[in-house]
Amino acid sequence: MLREWDEALLPLPPGVAVTALDDRRRSARRSLLGRALSTVPSVLIHPDDDFYRSFTLWTDVLLLRRVRAARSGVLLTTRPSFSALAAQVARRNVVLVAQEHTHLDALSGEMPAEIARTYGGLEAVVLLTERDRENYAAMLPGKSTTVLAIPNAVPRLPGAPLPAHDRRRAVIAAGRLTAQKGFDLLISAFALVTAEYPDWVLEIYGAGPEGPALSEQIEQAGLSRVVTMAGATRCLSEVMAETAVFALSSRYEGLPMVLLEAMDKHMAVVAYDCPTGPRELVTDGVDGLLVAPEDVEALAAGLRRVMGDVSLRARLGAGAGVKARHYDLTDIGTQWTQLLDRLSD
Repeated sequence: MLREWDEALLPLPPGVAVTALDDRRRSARRSLLGRALSTVPSVLIHPDDDFYRSFTLWTDVLLLRRVRAARSGVLLTTRPSFSALAAQVARRNVVLVAQEHTHLDALSGEMPAEIARTYGGLEAVVLLTERDRENYAAMLPGKSTTVLAIPNAVPRLPGAPLPAHDRRRAVIAAGRLTAQKGFDLLISAFALVTAEYPDWVLEIYGAGPEGPALSEQIEQAGLSRVVTMAGATRCLSEVMAETAVFALSSRYEGLPMVLLEAMDKHMAVVAYDCPTGPRELVTDGVDGLLVAPEDVEALAAGLRRVMGDVSLRARLGAGAGVKARHYDLTDIGTQWTQLLDRLSD
């Protein structure tokens, strides 16, 4: 909907066209009306939407015009505010499907109440996890809305997984540098194990507002030699394929794709059992380790187990590779096709 870059962040499949409703690149030409309305806050996007400040009265006009222009087909929305709006203003012949990427408990303020009020007007709500499916179904009792879970698919990414004994002795983590991702907890946990494993390092990949604070935490803890803020990279899958351990320290998640990608590269994963995704991806002790959420000592204990046992890393990595195949794009795509065919009949 909003375009701020010249190139798409991800490659687009052949035949797929993308239209930006609001072109915000510096090179874009904007009408006088567009410039004027872009200074006024949105009245259609719910104020408790985490990205409310990204929207304006101009985006309201563009979004409403586009939604009302659709007279048939399927409209798939991926933010609660978009889904609530579509439920209220879309034409009756349009099939409305909401795909939620954030678990219900992580939504802010009155957003859950807005969902309960409006989502009965949707044909389907698709969640990433069974736990969220249960929560949404309980929120919409007696509604005709179909509520089901379809996880994201793991893409085919470059990098052939190395055997466990050939991998770098490193723990890696990746994601946007925000409080949600819990990298501060991971740094504290690694500080508890580095004396036992001085030849191991921790690398954190990503960019975001918490970067300066995390760098300061590393410096103050005297970990600069063994902990690196590695920045954003387009080669993460190759790094995963040659590295021993992946850590997920999030305070909450939807369905963490980065964890699934690490499992696809046969990494030994250690993850907080946070709401909602890790428990649905990882069977503790079979294809990874789950530890108590936001518990620094528990995370350190999990890291200690895999860092000190190459045979355990090999076993967990093999199991992780098997589990990742359950999220093949073909299988997940079939679930979506079946749903959309059924709703469109």
